[in-house]
Amino acid sequence: MKNQLLATMLLGGVGVSALYADIGSGTLPPLTYTHNGTEVTITGCDTAHFGVVDVPDLIEGLPVVAIGDSA
Repeated sequence: MKNQLLATMLLGGVGVSALYADIGSGTLPPLTYTHNGTEVTITGCDTAHFGVVDVPDLIEGLPVVAIGDSA
């Protein structure tokens, strides 16, 4: 499952469109995540998990920078 974000940036008065896509995803139980090659976003957590969830600073060597709204 790949999420895509179409971003339009204005650079010097010229519209430039760039297509950004998640290029990887995975699980680090109980967490699920996506990454774009430079940053990781936590996208979910196993609802059967009880107790404290530790969110690591790095996953696959990339910094965890966000936790999704529904995670």
